[in-house]
Amino acid sequence: MKTEIINTGTELLLGQTLNTHLQHIALRLADIGVCVQRQVTVPDGLAIREAMNESLARAELVLVTGGLGPTSDDVTRDMAANLLGRKKVFHGSVLEKIRERFLRRGLVMPEQVAVQAWAPEGAEILPNDCGTAPGLYLIGREGQHIFLLPGPPSELNPMFEQSVMPLLRSILPEPPPEPLFFRLRNKNPTSRARQASLQCHCLAQLRPW
Repeated sequence: MKTEIINTGTELLLGQTLNTHLQHIALRLADIGVCVQRQVTVPDGLAIREAMNESLARAELVLVTGGLGPTSDDVTRDMAANLLGRKKVFHGSVLEKIRERFLRRGLVMPEQVAVQAWAPEGAEILPNDCGTAPGLYLIGREGQHIFLLPGPPSELNPMFEQSVMPLLRSILPEPPPEPLFFRLRNKNPTSRARQASLQCHCLAQLRPW
């Protein structure tokens, strides 16, 4: 399955925040036999739409992180709806869950947070037990699988385990083979390449999938 990751956020490109999204997502995808072909980091704004448009033209699976918050530069939801030609739908249950989260902390929910209860029509809501912005799962015009996920790792990582991984396992056509890893001890690059080639050849004889 051709897979691309789009990490959004101007703070990532300014070096103010370390981008740990790629490593976590790529490792978990590899565990189920999915390899990332391309990753791009883009700033907030129209660049998100451009990156999504490019990825959807190539990939079958597109994962976008960030831009789901309540501020004016959190535009991933809007860009996805615009790109897919869908109107946004209000989810009262999502708003109620967000409001309850604030109440449990003795806080009043700011009005602008209500924007997180809107989603492109047809999107499946992915619960966020560690924050206020739910994730979204959509099917593209040509059957692409699209995941819109929150940016903070404390929210993204649990959501990936609880919601994204089960969905991906149901999407994949068949269980992937168990991954195999080789350790090459020779320090010479040419010798390592020769050793790797020999091991891959032997592996192909044993597991010709």
